Amino acid sequence: MLTPDDLELTRRDIALPGLPLLLDPCGLREVLAGLGLDRGPVEVIYLRYKPGTSVVAGLWFSAERELAFATAYAGTARPKLAKNRRYAGRARPAMFAVDEVAGLVVGSASADRWLPGVRRIGRRAGALPGLPRPMALTPLRYKPARRWV
Repeated sequence: MLTPDDLELTRRDIALPGLPLLLDPCGLREVLAGLGLDRGPVEVIYLRYKPGTSVVAGLWFSAERELAFATAYAGTARPKLAKNRRYAGRARPAMFAVDEVAGLVVGSASADRWLPGVRRIGRRAGALPGLPRPMALTPLRYKPARRWV
């Protein structure tokens, strides 16, 4: 459920149809379930907001112990959605989906196209010499499209 301040923000920024979803974890979970991505409870752990342009969220799925991202684009950014839809085929087997209606792109951290090293590290984690197999990586910080430490 949106707080009064979040509700006011979504009323002022109508260019971002997905903004209310990223401010309401319960609503976001429902949309994700509709996309076939129900991973249990979701927590928004990071937001980067560009009024009228986009909002990027870092997500934490506690049941799966998985980091993910969601980006809501303005209605005028259909080319960005198309680019992400093309990328979706290459992101497999990582979680990745595009919701055209909400202008929303959702994916696991390993599908973050701006951080290709995350996917490579995940594939090679058990292949590093001297380390046990399988090795679990514990991220300290994830800022979608910017940093994974």
